Amino acid sequence: MRGASDIDRFDFFDQCHRRGKSAKIQWVSLLLALAALGSVSNILLWGYADPLSSALMFTSFALVLQYANSPYALQPWIIACACGLLAALTKQPGLVWVGLSLPVIALFGVWRWRWPAITIIFGGVTAILAAIWPVFIAPDFSNNQGVLAIAEKNGGYLASGFYAFSKYILNDAFLGVLLVVSTGIALSTSRGRFLWIFAIAPFLAIWFIIGSYEKRHGMHVILMAVYLAISVLHARGRDAAQEIQFPAITDKFETRAVSLVLGIFVVCLAVGTAWSLNATALRDGNKLMFSAQFGDDALPIYEDMVSSKRKVFTTSNYQYGMLFNRVDISRLDPAGDESLMNSLLRYLREYEIEYALTAGDWGFGPYSETLLQLAEKCPAALELVASSELEPRPRIYRVHQGAPINSCVP
Repeated sequence: MRGASDIDRFDFFDQCHRRGKSAKIQWVSLLLALAALGSVSNILLWGYADPLSSALMFTSFALVLQYANSPYALQPWIIACACGLLAALTKQPGLVWVGLSLPVIALFGVWRWRWPAITIIFGGVTAILAAIWPVFIAPDFSNNQGVLAIAEKNGGYLASGFYAFSKYILNDAFLGVLLVVSTGIALSTSRGRFLWIFAIAPFLAIWFIIGSYEKRHGMHVILMAVYLAISVLHARGRDAAQEIQFPAITDKFETRAVSLVLGIFVVCLAVGTAWSLNATALRDGNKLMFSAQFGDDALPIYEDMVSSKRKVFTTSNYQYGMLFNRVDISRLDPAGDESLMNSLLRYLREYEIEYALTAGDWGFGPYSETLLQLAEKCPAALELVASSELEPRPRIYRVHQGAPINSCVP
């Protein structure tokens, strides 16, 4: 009897240990998820397409991990391919996800994880469909010269990578710890290592080497890396969790129902709160982007541009997209033997430009610097009306036509 009592006592403490381990995994997962969302939450209000693309890639990746747990139910894989295809039509990283990551994961899954061969077929068809857009319809979609030009300004691709490492890992302690911890967890298992190499590492490299100047280019990297870490944690604790004898109140159906109700409540609360705080800004995406670049103090200038359909000269692709279809917008490409300053001055006169914007650190082409130099020579013609300290630190000049601009001598 004493031996049986000792065994029962051991089982009791083992159950408590396993339950405690499962609870710790749940808490760590919650903290990682909240940290990931907190690190990218402000990006949602910038008015760019990155949140949509990141959401599609993240959903696709999450469904891939779900499929890996039950590879003979094809629905998750099919939906993952569909989300990846939509991501490929939204932003360039989506093309890499569909054209590289998904096919490689499918091939490896069939080879080593005993996935059905049809997995490769769906992945290959998706990659072919995604290639139609950049190859036949929009060949310039994957050729973002503005982003590449910024990487060159950072000293080249290698220097850009070191700059990003310093900016996001060393100087941003919160994000740095989040990425390092999630990476360490993911690399602790063989499956996690493979998925990190082919689903996370390529996009981390693209972010650091090409898109290092903004966190939004790594939004999907942060979300996917953290989700992979959470998946690895739960996979390691799954056996322990399955052996725990929960009380009857945690009936499987009741647990799912409670989780569903709580999930719907949290989502509705989050969406409602975000909408109540940002509804006005979200109604005008162009205005939201303008505020993100120049700050709220410059919004009267935006209102003047839009309400009066001012003629605006830009030196950045971001500014062009920000004001597209709202004002009479234009930009200039270098041509002929005429000096940059003379060609810019002639353009401002001939087209009667009313506002001219510099691009700060994100210029594409030479005219942002040329505009700054011209403003120094002719301050009466180019009046500085807004100067932002927000990255990329652009400026807005009011161009005074007539005598001021005509008397300007570069």
